[in-house]
Amino acid sequence: MNITPATPTVNDFISLHYDASFPSSGCALLTQNVSIIGNNIIVDAQHEQGMITVICNGSETIPIGYLPMGVYTLTLNVQIPGSSTSQAMTFEVYFTVDLPEQQYEYQEILICSNNSDRTYRILKRNEYQEFSIYSYTGQLIKKMPFSNKIEMSEYPAGLYVLVFASGNEMQTLKVIAE
Repeated sequence: MNITPATPTVNDFISLHYDASFPSSGCALLTQNVSIIGNNIIVDAQHEQGMITVICNGSETIPIGYLPMGVYTLTLNVQIPGSSTSQAMTFEVYFTVDLPEQQYEYQEILICSNNSDRTYRILKRNEYQEFSIYSYTGQLIKKMPFSNKIEMSEYPAGLYVLVFASGNEMQTLKVIAE
């Protein structure tokens, strides 16, 4: 049992792959159910049982979907009439900021900081429409319309990533709030 991609990010569609061997022919997948409760994912897969006593080997792919950043426990329950097996695995979904192709056409952002009150002023706007504040671990802290003033006093000291966006254009800036 494994997931693809092997190291998923919040931007990836995640699928579960597993191989199964059954004691009789006809191992087609009849039903599948995916339940996501918090960081627990339960996949129930029911296969048909054939009439001929021949070992049937099969491989299945079950779509999980997009998941937010975090550590997940996935339990796979495979059932055929009269038999069932369970397997579990843990995996992590990582955060990433996808920057479009225009990421290499940098626009200048001028920022002035006042560390005493942790306020940052944007001196050159460049027509950005919104900005987001992310923690160093990739957690979205705040997303709001663009403003020339960014207040960081309500957040603990640390490294933050500011993402400025307008349409398909994005630019990131790392800020150390002391």
